[in-house]
Amino acid sequence: KMLAEINKAFTSSSCFTMSHAETVRARVVLSEAQVREIFLLKHAHGHKNHHAASIAFGAKYGVSSKAIRDIWNGRCWLRSTLDMWREADLNNLLSKKRSMLKTTKDMHLH
Repeated sequence: KMLAEINKAFTSSSCFTMSHAETVRARVVLSEAQVREIFLLKHAHGHKNHHAASIAFGAKYGVSSKAIRDIWNGRCWLRSTLDMWREADLNNLLSKKRSMLKTTKDMHLH
């Protein structure tokens, strides 16, 4: 049931809107296998923190550190990594999404 709710909440598999600086340089397209590999590194990277790890992996895969963090945080490629998420992380993700939806609805009511 939780997976169905998450799929419903995250209907778009797009990542994020690119800034002008990102559109100027060539885009690297990751394969689904690479994305799943990157996702697995979230909890097993051995770096001091996620930011340092995302910089290192961004360089390795030819993408920005933000792209790595977006994969880890479910902002992009969620459908490709959903089966790999820990239950606690899924609950946290769903809670954030509900909070965002509530905030958006509140903004439209005023």
